Order: sequence, then structure tokens, then C-alpha cells
Amino acid sequence: MTPLLLMKQELLITAILFILLFFKIGSKEWKNESLLNLINALLLINLVAGFFFVTEGKLFGEMFRTSELITFEKNILSLGTLIISKK
Repeated sequence: MTPLLLMKQELLITAILFILLFFKIGSKEWKNESLLNLINALLLINLVAGFFFVTEGKLFGEMFRTSELITFEKNILSLGTLIISKK
């Protein structure tokens, strides 16, 4: 099992944060409304990607564990974040 597949949601959130950071720093003409649409799209991608390739495993000497239930809980949190950002 590859660590990238086990830490899929964590890596996607990190990528979203870096993308938003680069957009915010690199471009002055982005308004908050258009940036919010980009954020919602990225959060939706994160939510949909969370339902695919659900695997069970352990990393870092069993300090990081993932299972179907943990992934489902992460998907619920992603959905809540998406709902809050749409308001």
C-alpha cells in the first residue's frame, strides 16, 4: 500500500491550501466572490475524491491509521465544510 493513497485526503487539503495561497499572493485582481467559487469547486473535488479508493492501513509506526469508518468521518467533515462555505 502506498502512503500517498493512504493519506489521500490530507494531501488534497494541503494541495488546496497551497493553490489558494498561490492564487491569493500571485494575483491582485481576484475578488473574494470569484475566489469563493474556486474554493467551493476544490472542496467538492476533495469530497468526491474521498469516496474513491478507500483503503485500510497504518503509517509512521501506527501513528497514522485509516479505515473505511475514519474515511467516512472525514467525508462528513468535508461535506460540512463545503456546506458552510456555500453560505
